[in-house]
Amino acid sequence: MIRPGDEPIGVVCGGSKSGKTSLAIAIGRALRRDHGLRSLVFDPYSYKQEWGPWAWVTPDLAKFRAAVAGSHGCAVIWDESTLTLAAGTDDAEGFFTAIRHRHRAFFLVTHDVKKLSPTMRGSIDHAFIFRQTDERSRDWAGIFADNDLRQASQLNQYEFLAKKSFRPVVRHAPTAEELRSFRL
Repeated sequence: MIRPGDEPIGVVCGGSKSGKTSLAIAIGRALRRDHGLRSLVFDPYSYKQEWGPWAWVTPDLAKFRAAVAGSHGCAVIWDESTLTLAAGTDDAEGFFTAIRHRHRAFFLVTHDVKKLSPTMRGSIDHAFIFRQTDERSRDWAGIFADNDLRQASQLNQYEFLAKKSFRPVVRHAPTAEELRSFRL
């Protein structure tokens, strides 16, 4: 069980076809298997993925936000946030920074960390980073005060760096089988 105060606020970040959604699905599966959490998922392309029977999935952002506001104790996953997140607005900032007080885990899936406001970036304590430009690799190193994140510009397709606050960076190149048994 995720203890109060230990709720992960995470980001899965990378370019198209890097493996972001596959990893987000694996995170949802791990949260179910290891912590018994149901997932509330926003995915505008939900017809393309199978999130699992433990996940309530909608392509409707208003319904997703209402479900998140009207429930508690779940894992919340917001896919394709690059298209739908209005970073820097009071509404988005309040949703992002307060979600851990209602739910056990929150993961945002995005193409670019700069889509998040500085306040949002400051709330992240888990990051799964796929290949990035040199500039964005430096940004990630700054967010976590960890220069090992600069290696993000050297990753291959489907490789990612896992970073938890105050922990070392771990580089992953999982097979499909390893992704099914992924642990946070």
